Amino acid sequence: MCKPLSILMIMTLIFQTGCYNTYSVSMDEFRKIQEADGASFKKIQTEDGLEITVTENSRVGVTDVNGQYYSVSPFNFTLNNMQLVAPDDDILMPTKAIEQTNIKLVNPTDTALLIGGVALALVGTALGVILATPDCTGQFCQQQ
Repeated sequence: MCKPLSILMIMTLIFQTGCYNTYSVSMDEFRKIQEADGASFKKIQTEDGLEITVTENSRVGVTDVNGQYYSVSPFNFTLNNMQLVAPDDDILMPTKAIEQTNIKLVNPTDTALLIGGVALALVGTALGVILATPDCTGQFCQQQ
């Protein structure tokens, strides 16, 4: 029983990374989401020219020159020519150390497929256990 459950958990973790679309944005566009300015969302342009909407629930982050990813709270950081300051995330980083800025948005199709696949796997496992259970024989079986 433990083996199918661990396989299911591993599959879930693998597919979890597919639930987000990651968009690279320029530093100028990243600066636009420093503050909300009273709005609950802001639209910015990706490096590929797509217009995306960033909300408080969006995953925003920077990658430094060493490849380390740092998550930043949208609308609550300061990015100027010298440094990135993100008080909620305890980040103080020189701007020269930032290699890439990106936004991760939930992909509804992959998320629905993930949830549906996991639900289908659970139902299939339960049916397999029910159908594979042998008939009870012996002294501990309920008499009919």
